[in-house]
Amino acid sequence: DEGDRHMIAVELKDHVLECIDHHHANHVLRKCLEVLPHEKVSFIIANLEGNAEEVAKHVYGCRMLQLMLIKYKDEVHHIQKVVDELVDAVDGLACDTYGNYVVQHLVICGDPYYKPRVFNQLLSNLQGLLQHQAASHVIEKMYEHGNKEDRGSMLDKLLGDLAEVLPDFMRHKYANHVLQRMIDFSDDEQAQQLRDAMLPHAEVLNEQVHGKYLLLRLQGNWTPRGEGRNWR
Repeated sequence: DEGDRHMIAVELKDHVLECIDHHHANHVLRKCLEVLPHEKVSFIIANLEGNAEEVAKHVYGCRMLQLMLIKYKDEVHHIQKVVDELVDAVDGLACDTYGNYVVQHLVICGDPYYKPRVFNQLLSNLQGLLQHQAASHVIEKMYEHGNKEDRGSMLDKLLGDLAEVLPDFMRHKYANHVLQRMIDFSDDEQAQQLRDAMLPHAEVLNEQVHGKYLLLRLQGNWTPRGEGRNWR
């Protein structure tokens, strides 16, 4: 019952960071966070304050933070200090093997308190992030979970400031896939913007094995079937 669960949680109170680092104990700590009310697990949040960036880059810690962002999606004030630390470090986390999953959850959960800050920080480094293996996943989620205005800002940056390097993105293994997904997630008007910008450079896609999928989308001959990436 909840009393037994609370007793277990109390035993972990002074060992939160140690538990996060442990192969088995991290599961117990996450279960406590998942099933107990806030007042019974606030000690977990308190221990993460001041350590959020480091925990986000940890193989088990990133999972703890993802669960926390989901649990407090509609009550972000409970984890505001942790979120502030994550947002301040978002550029580095987006490029981290584990941290990028936390940033994806910042984008997906979409709280109006922090999502615009995350969006603006990542947009300012769009060129580098598009070509990074981990960060390209984050950019894909930004576009997928953005509203029409968010997507418009990304397109303005991509097709305006970065127009000269668009052919390089089309050739690039990771950026190419993001461009594919941007077409998939766009409305008709925005998808046409992307096609109009990329079709004049379509010949570069013949040079790449993975170029055919983007070419099919540019030609309007592709129906997305929820395909996933296979390079992880």
